Amino acid sequence: MNKLKQIERQMRNLSKVKIKVGILPESGEYSSGISVAQVAIFNEFGTSKAPPRPFMRQTLGTSKDKLTKYQRKMLKQLQNESLDINSITENIGRTYVRYVKNEISEGNFVENAPATIRKKGHGRPLIDTRKMYRSINWSKL
Repeated sequence: MNKLKQIERQMRNLSKVKIKVGILPESGEYSSGISVAQVAIFNEFGTSKAPPRPFMRQTLGTSKDKLTKYQRKMLKQLQNESLDINSITENIGRTYVRYVKNEISEGNFVENAPATIRKKGHGRPLIDTRKMYRSINWSKL
C-alpha cells in the first residue's frame, strides 16, 4: 500500500474515533453515598441552593481554539507517521483532561457563600476535597 493510501485510511479511521471527557461512571462516590458524577452535575448546572459553576462548558469555551490547534498538530504527526491513532487519541484525551482541571483551578466562578467560606477556609469553589477534580478523566467511545 502506498504512503498516500495508508494516510488516507488512517485519517478515515481517526475520523471515526470519539472520546468522552469528564466525570466517568466509574468515578465512584463520596463518603455520603452521592456519586461524583452527581456532584459534577450539581456544580455544572447549579441547584436551588447553589449557583451553576459550569466547568465543563467553560472549558469548551476557553480551550476550543487551543484544542483545535492541538488536534491539527496531532494530524500532522499522523501524516508524518510519528504517532499512530491510539497515541493521538490518548494525547488528545489527556490534553483535554488537563484543560478541564485547569478550568476548575483557574476558571472564573461564583465564589462560595460566606458560610461555606467559613467552613472550608477559602472562597474557591469546586475544590473542597479535590475528589471531583481527581475524577476528571477520558475514555474512548
